Amino acid sequence: GGNSDGGGGGGGGNGAVTAPQVVGSRMILVMEGTAALRQLWPDFLRLYVDPLLRSIDNKAMGPMEMALVVYRSCEVPTNALVESSAWTTSVAEIRRQLDLTSFAGWGMSDTALTHGLMEAMYLQTLPSQLSAPLASEAQPPPPPPPCHVMLAAPFDSNRMPVIAHLSRPDDGSGGGGRPPTSWGYMDAPEIGR
Repeated sequence: GGNSDGGGGGGGGNGAVTAPQVVGSRMILVMEGTAALRQLWPDFLRLYVDPLLRSIDNKAMGPMEMALVVYRSCEVPTNALVESSAWTTSVAEIRRQLDLTSFAGWGMSDTALTHGLMEAMYLQTLPSQLSAPLASEAQPPPPPPPCHVMLAAPFDSNRMPVIAHLSRPDDGSGGGGRPPTSWGYMDAPEIGR
């Protein structure tokens, strides 16, 4: 007779349940939505975003889900500090959302950037269209696909010092000493001042 439980015979049925495979990856564009980026946006779009979207559209990178996160400073009169899209595999939809993005307000805000990156982290945890459907409820959910993030934000070089290589601070023993338990960027020599 035949074995109806699927665990014996020619199929190597060891009873282990395997998760479905993820095919493809994800990309999130996290961008500042203030007037500071508006000035830089046409060049950033032409040099970085458009070539990436063309590659995705031509399937040069395999199957890809995309999402957009726009964060703004608290000074902007809006209902949301962070706006985000749903996951999509449509390059046309991402382009439409980029075309509708408004750049308003001033001020680069570390807090707003933090909220934008936290939204990207949350989006990455959502179920993917790229995962094979579960064959049964007994199967564990698939792992999330690899997720890449592109950050589009202006940089104020007057606010943040440019730092040279973080060399190991000398402990005073003359021989380089043992590594300290911690050091920060203030311990490194500054350049450009």
